[in-house]
Amino acid sequence: MAASVRYPKRKRTTISYAEATDPAEIDVVAHDDEDVKFHDIEFPAKKKKKGSKAKVVKEDTLTAEEKQRRATFPFMKLPGEIRNEIYKLCLLINRNKSIKFKDPTSDSPGKVEVQVKKKRQQRRFRWAATSTADQDKWRPFVPHMITNVLLISKQVHAEAAPFLYTNTFNFPSQRASNAFLVTIGPTNCKLLRRITFGDPEEGDLEAFGWRRDMFMTFQALSACTSLEQIHVHAPLERFYSNRFTVDTVEPAFVSSSRFAMDIWELCGHWFRAIALAQRNIFAGLDIFTFSDDVWEKALGMAGNAAASFTGEETATDMKSLVKDAKDSYDVTMRGIIRKKMSGLEADKDGLLPQIPPVQPVQ
Repeated sequence: MAASVRYPKRKRTTISYAEATDPAEIDVVAHDDEDVKFHDIEFPAKKKKKGSKAKVVKEDTLTAEEKQRRATFPFMKLPGEIRNEIYKLCLLINRNKSIKFKDPTSDSPGKVEVQVKKKRQQRRFRWAATSTADQDKWRPFVPHMITNVLLISKQVHAEAAPFLYTNTFNFPSQRASNAFLVTIGPTNCKLLRRITFGDPEEGDLEAFGWRRDMFMTFQALSACTSLEQIHVHAPLERFYSNRFTVDTVEPAFVSSSRFAMDIWELCGHWFRAIALAQRNIFAGLDIFTFSDDVWEKALGMAGNAAASFTGEETATDMKSLVKDAKDSYDVTMRGIIRKKMSGLEADKDGLLPQIPPVQPVQ
């Protein structure tokens, strides 16, 4: 077998590249394989690629002001009109509806809860509104209400609270209203606009006007000088049935003078506070009112007036009695108020002289 022929190693030209600052200086150098070593080859330096991600700033390099600016939405920089619209969307409910409260239990007389009906289910949530925004985390839950806006800051709380207290607040009893007024404090009491007692949609209503509760309620309401309405749907306590004089013999006669005297005895301090705040001694008569159903039930208990009517005449005659009873109450109350507040120098319409503005000291 013939021996294989071994050919000498083929010499090839090796080309190495060196990075140059000027393209004109680029030169190709040829080496023999025997003289070329790996560490002698010069490779161009790789350029660092720019990252696609944004540069991350370390938190410890930020100042306290920068951290606050990065973490907080600049809500207070919004125009006041826009902030007011946000407050309305968060805190106002339908004008025809009210925020209803549950009657406190004897074990927890100071506990106030909001009652919400949804799909025939009742859910109740704790209410603990305070005069500042950072004390209590519990707020009432009512559909379409976002009360957490009150927790943003004290300034936001001061701006938004008037919108919350513009709603109508409905209480099943005077115990519930007393607990509520104590809970919100005198600062928020001044923001209240409308209060109602008893829900006409409910079948069994607790009687209104227990003397001790009546006195305490209107003592607390004396701080609510911006009130526009206190309306009673609940029936009066039976004690008041003998405070009306009803005679259905023609001509029919109704007197509510003794009832008016009781109202002044229990609520006179509130009538005086409202008169001074709204500069009208008769302002309380327009605010504190009773529904026609309340008058009808009260007159019905006072001598069983409804039993003397028959057929279609019953409704018409009862409405006439209610009108006469309301007129008698109004006349008597105006006489009492005029006498008790004679020192305030009101005019014939009950208006008080305006207080002149305080002049700055020169």
